[in-house]
This record gives sequence, structure tokens and C-alpha cells, in this order.
Amino acid sequence: MFQKWLEFELRKLHGAIFLAILLVVFVISQFVGIYQQQALADELPNRSLQVINPLPSETSAYNFSFDLATAGTLGSIKFEFCANNSIYGTSCDAPTGFSANAVALSSQSGVSGFSLVSGMPPNVIVIGRSPSNVPAQSVEYLFNNVLNTNVTGTSYVRISTYASSDATGGSIDQGGIAYPITSALDISTEVPQYLEFCTGVIIANYTCASASGDQINFGDFSTQGPSSATSQFMAATNANSGYNIYVNGNSLTSGNNVIDAITTPSASKSGTNQFGLNLRANSDPGVGTDPQGPGLTAASPSYNQPNLFDFKNGDILASVDTSDSYRKFTVSYLVNISPSQPAGDYVSTMYFICLANF
Repeated sequence: MFQKWLEFELRKLHGAIFLAILLVVFVISQFVGIYQQQALADELPNRSLQVINPLPSETSAYNFSFDLATAGTLGSIKFEFCANNSIYGTSCDAPTGFSANAVALSSQSGVSGFSLVSGMPPNVIVIGRSPSNVPAQSVEYLFNNVLNTNVTGTSYVRISTYASSDATGGSIDQGGIAYPITSALDISTEVPQYLEFCTGVIIANYTCASASGDQINFGDFSTQGPSSATSQFMAATNANSGYNIYVNGNSLTSGNNVIDAITTPSASKSGTNQFGLNLRANSDPGVGTDPQGPGLTAASPSYNQPNLFDFKNGDILASVDTSDSYRKFTVSYLVNISPSQPAGDYVSTMYFICLANF
């Protein structure tokens, strides 16, 4: 699994509305990974987790390594284990049978001086130290005596850093990792599966390293015609079962005021509240590009019709059921407003999530 988040903000000040889209690139961790960036926290780059004994209901050592993205005061680090996902800020279901009650912090490097903070739930490990300023750097922490979940499959851990010594207050950096618990498969570097996914305003050629741009400004909205913009995402995998790319989020809101999302594929209608997107080249309005690249991944029917736009939270935007080479999609955004749309700051957070099929 691999996840990428798209955040955008629509502002309307003194009759003008602006839409900003923030995009980040995902990092892959042990075949699958999910990552979330929120407005007030940076990602933890280069995250990895080595589970020494990945068998269900077995006691294992867990070796974490990652980079601190933000220099400044650091007092604690929280490791929260979840059965449902690694998306920071959403509810976390504790893995069945998992327990860190007997955990021991065996080694630490990079930023040290940590000790375990007591009184945590069985699925949470918090290490704390006397808060002090530290530079951005690579760190590594090894925990022993962690009891694995009794369920095979993918489990998740959310990592977050804090200025306080007990993981209270707002987080500084965040990141998520997915890892396997299996009784039938040994994970080794001899089976180098991968899932690559990235987003940007522009992705040149077919390399994620070329992804650039993190903001789109719609300018002034008008009731006389639509406003539009584009961003891009790209995926590739050698996994035999392919992947699905989802969109999660809500339409634009300002308090109780909403710009209605398009719930069935529809054409642009000036003077009517509309928010939607598709993955095709359009002529009304003239925005977007058809899917590109050597891959075969196809857009879902609701988002694969020129000049028709749609948006429903949780929809699959594109999918493939086999290994696939690079496939790049251009997301075309459409916004129309009615004359009665109240002024205000309109905001929506959207997530583009790429999940491997197993």
C-alpha cells in the first residue's frame, strides 16, 4: 500500500475565492505504506520498521528508523499501533492480541536520552526525555518484548513527535508505516516488490523525482463561467494483483456554507454550485489531459467521461488488477458558484490513496 495526500483551500475574500492544493510524495515501506500530511505537521521522511519475528501472537523486537524533519524542541515520540490504517488524525483500532505492556527500549541512536513513559494503552509506546532543541537528523529505536497481533495480514503504526515529554499537545512531525504479520511468508530482500505513487502539480516524464509544485490558485470565481485547474498523480507496481487509487474528502465548506459536490457525472453549469473532477481531456471547460504512459491502469467510469465531472468521498478513481508500468493521470477540477453563494473562507482536505491488492 502506498498513500499520497492532496490538500487544497478555497478562499473567498471580498468576493474572491481562491483554491490552493497542497501535494506531497509518498514513501514506500516494506511493499505497502500509508502516509498523511496535515496542515500543522511535517512528514517523517525515510521511515522503516523491521519486525524481527513477524509471526502472529509471537514476541518480537521492533526496530524503527526515520528522519526528524523539523529542527527544534523534542521531548517525546509516540508509536501508536492500529489494525485499520496508519492515517494520523483518524480513529485507531487496536490490533487484536497486540500488547506493548512489557516493552523494553533496548537501544537508541541519533537523538537519545529517552525512557519509556508509563501508563500507556497496550497498543501505544511513548518514549520521553527532558525537552531540548535538536537538529533534523536520522534516528533509530529498538524495542524488545512486543507481543504481535494474533491476526495475520497488514498492521499499521503511526509515529509522531512532540515538544512535551509525554506526547501531549500538538505533534511536530508525523508518519505512518504498514507492516506484515504472517505465518506463511518470509519477507526478504530477495523478493523486491514495489508500489510507487506520487502527486504534483506537474510530473515530468514518468519519474516521481520530477514531481513539482504544491499549490494551485484558482483566482477569482465568477457566476458567469466555471473555474478549473489540474494536478497529476502517477503509479506503477510489479505486484501481480495491481492496485486501486481512491479519493477521500469532502466538498468545499465555509462554516455551514457548502459548495455542493457533483454526485453523478454531470456537465459544467455556470451559476450553479458545483464541485467535481475527472481524469480526461475536456473541452467544456478546456482543461485536462487523457491518461498517459506505457501502463494500462484505467480510470473508473464516473471519472472517465470528457466534460462530465463527479466527486464522491471514497470513490475509486483508477485501478488495475495486474502488475503495471507507469501510468500518469491528470486530475481536472471544476468549480461553479451560484449568485447567492455566501462569501467566506472555503476549505476542503482531500486524500489520494494508492492501495496494493493482495
